Amino acid sequence: STQSRSLLEGLRETFNKTEGWADEWPHVWALGPRHTGPNILLSHIEGFRQNPNWFPVEAVHPESGLVEDDGVGVRLREMEHSIISGFQLCTASSQ
Repeated sequence: STQSRSLLEGLRETFNKTEGWADEWPHVWALGPRHTGPNILLSHIEGFRQNPNWFPVEAVHPESGLVEDDGVGVRLREMEHSIISGFQLCTASSQ
């Protein structure tokens, strides 16, 4: 949605301007609850790249998409929906 895209663009700008957070944007995996809330799930798993299925193409890191040719990337892709769904449920239930 347009609201989500605006949120992500603003958040990316804030990350880039904030000391100690500029390098974290490529590690953002999800926001919650409802993909727009104040909670941020970061992934520092080697091989992780933001997934254009969760983030609009213009908001993701230029090298988006998990590296599919290594075992870690394939396993992460298989578990990604469950991880993000669990994060969404946890953040939604804490309100």
